[in-house]
Amino acid sequence: MQKDFMFTSESVTEGHPDKLCDQISDAILDRFLQQDPYSGVIAECAVSTAIVFIAARFASHASVDVPNIARQVIEQVGYNHQAFNAKTCSIVTSLKELPPEECRSFDERELSEEEIRSPPSALLVIRRQRCCLCPSGLLTGWPGDSRWCGSRRSCRT
Repeated sequence: MQKDFMFTSESVTEGHPDKLCDQISDAILDRFLQQDPYSGVIAECAVSTAIVFIAARFASHASVDVPNIARQVIEQVGYNHQAFNAKTCSIVTSLKELPPEECRSFDERELSEEEIRSPPSALLVIRRQRCCLCPSGLLTGWPGDSRWCGSRRSCRT
């Protein structure tokens, strides 16, 4: 690994559109893995006023209702505005099922620096547990974010 590099990160709280997209993508991945632990999934999401875009490629034996999962996450987060809510927002999907042989498993410890920078176009599934490598600022800020989000949820009307 290179010795000279700059690491940057951001952290947003619940309700932020970036966080909502991450939660939708994670929920889709979770549902695939619940049904088929060897699923390979890439899921991306974008939101705007009254619309959710979801693109996913997957190799799995699971059957997943992607729009329904997105609606569940939107409702759980608490979006209930007239302009954006789980019941009336449009959900546009682009889903592509890949043959299982295109989903390959790698151990990142065995990849070269070049392979890490330019992964193959097939799905990469890394199945090794990792220790937390988050910056300390994020780790110390998350407990406060959780308290703030809990307060926000309890004040909903």
